[in-house]
Amino acid sequence: GEKIALVGFNGAGKSTLIKLILRLYDPDSGSIHFAGQSIKEYPIAEYRRRFGVLFQDFEIIATDIGHNLNMSDQMLDEQRAEEVLKKVVFWNRFQSMPEGYGTQLTREFDDNGINLSGGEAQKIALARVLYADAGVIILDEPSSALDPIAEYQMNKTITELAADKTVIIIS
Repeated sequence: GEKIALVGFNGAGKSTLIKLILRLYDPDSGSIHFAGQSIKEYPIAEYRRRFGVLFQDFEIIATDIGHNLNMSDQMLDEQRAEEVLKKVVFWNRFQSMPEGYGTQLTREFDDNGINLSGGEAQKIALARVLYADAGVIILDEPSSALDPIAEYQMNKTITELAADKTVIIIS
């Protein structure tokens, strides 16, 4: 339930620390524990499902918006999707999309796909994290592509949504 900010100069190791926590790297020495247990003792997929992560170099997947939110082949929970799109202030833009959740993002595989602005893409990436409903949320430079109003709204949203979650923000 804690809110933690990691602040430091470029190259100080903030993002590396997050990658260690997520077991994208293993430490050369020492150990990392989660809920009192070494993270190496957890099945890696089960362990990583406990985290919702927005890296500063996130990607929008060249598929429809529904799959960009739920990141799986499971049926999209449209009520939850609507809730998170509203909370990241993307709902109005979403309503203008021609095929709703079936709207293709990017033109990589579909000439009729929609290319999002940097700020819009960041909102979708944040909505993806919120849709996952993980107990720990990690945000690595979460507002880098947002204008000041959208940054304020995002910070307010994270504070409201994460009342019962652990949040680690890198800035």
